[in-house]
Amino acid sequence: MKYNDSKRYALLQGYVKAVNKGDISPLIGFDLYEIKAKEIKDELVGLKISNDINYEITDFSTHFIDRVLGQTSTSHEGMRLGTTIEQLKDSIANPRKISEPFFKNMKKNGKEYLDERIKITGKSCSFVYSVKDKLIVQAASFGEDIIL
Repeated sequence: MKYNDSKRYALLQGYVKAVNKGDISPLIGFDLYEIKAKEIKDELVGLKISNDINYEITDFSTHFIDRVLGQTSTSHEGMRLGTTIEQLKDSIANPRKISEPFFKNMKKNGKEYLDERIKITGKSCSFVYSVKDKLIVQAASFGEDIIL
């Protein structure tokens, strides 16, 4: 898989890292992780934040998959709820707030660079978007009943 399907291998590495960190349960299994990645690709990639051509989503990080899946499906203290595709689509189309750009030191393919990011807040979730790489980095749900 490492050499024949590098995209799938990157997903596997992301899954293993998330399980080892406790960001997702090992009971999710890699099959469901792949299914969720495909759903994200089919539903979110190609969308534009607030219909702005400069903020087109072209990809997503494995950390983003972890945040969509979450640690629990119901509220438990100290555990993160997953963020639904519907919450994200609503926040992408109708952001309530787009932060000022901020920067994070990153390393990709052995090269260091400064990544420009923005935080988008919707009515039921927020997410971070890399302006440079045009990908969604992470997401956080506010919970089903919370509307800002």
